[in-house]
Amino acid sequence: MSQAIPAAPRRRRWLRTLIIAAPAVALVSAGGGEIFLRQRYGLGSPVLMMSDPVTEYRAAPNQHVVRLGNRVDYNAYSMRSQDLGLRKTDARELRVLMIGDSVINGGDQTDQSRTASAILQQRLSTSLGVPVVVGNISAGSWGPQNALGYLNKFGTFDADQIVIVVSSHDATDEIGPLPSDERVTSKRYWFALGEALDRVMPGVRGRAPAVDPLPTVGRAEPCLAAFDQMLTLAASSTGKPAIVVFHFERDEVEAAAESPGHVMLRQICTRYGIEPILLRDAYRAARAAARDPFRDHIHPNEAGQQAIADAIAPDLERELRTKSPMTSPSFEKSN
Repeated sequence: MSQAIPAAPRRRRWLRTLIIAAPAVALVSAGGGEIFLRQRYGLGSPVLMMSDPVTEYRAAPNQHVVRLGNRVDYNAYSMRSQDLGLRKTDARELRVLMIGDSVINGGDQTDQSRTASAILQQRLSTSLGVPVVVGNISAGSWGPQNALGYLNKFGTFDADQIVIVVSSHDATDEIGPLPSDERVTSKRYWFALGEALDRVMPGVRGRAPAVDPLPTVGRAEPCLAAFDQMLTLAASSTGKPAIVVFHFERDEVEAAAESPGHVMLRQICTRYGIEPILLRDAYRAARAAARDPFRDHIHPNEAGQQAIADAIAPDLERELRTKSPMTSPSFEKSN
């Protein structure tokens, strides 16, 4: 007849088993968590930003990542766009430069295909029947000085039309005073769990999570001067005025009067004979159709990106038709 094992030895045996198994369980859990965070959220591979003495900061070139389930691509010139050279190689091709900040960039929360620039590229290529490339030149919290620095550095890429998207705060979004390295993410994480820890408890690992910096409130004079120079550059390089688009923040959409920033920017547009496209109207229409165009108080969501594309498309298509003989009325009539 067998004897029962005393309770104390039984507990010790379970404790030894638990001690032996714990590291394996922790390793499996960590591995599973790592795979989940990378595949589901794309953590561990943030979009890298680099310092630049001319633009202050911009996306590092040639990046292709998936974040929050969204594809995010940057080409060799830090555009959130397909690859394109400094000069055209196809005589039929029409090029558009779309310049702005996080409003048109979309960030991690917007898939590449759902940015306004990508929507416009697809729509215009179809409607015009020729290759159309829309270069998205943007970064979080860029102002006119940052954008002008980019154009001075790289040029206008043989653009046929330039579209400049500005917000009211761009009238005073002066470069600085934050040093550029506070706006730069220059390293990828070894582990997705490391980035998750930084985002939940920023600073625990000695670094803060990468976020879009807030616009810097500074002097209007250098910002307005840079905006003025961008309009001059656009006209001289394309032979026609830029298309200027005014973005409206959530609380500006229903405001009775234009904000002071928009008034200052409009005064410069008037000197060039430019009547800005007001996204306020597009956002109101989206709301009326029960499609909230914002993901926070400033940034458009995917419905907002669609609204931006819808607002710009008619003017942009009309201007592009005058740039190529293949899309001119005389060409269409003769064919």
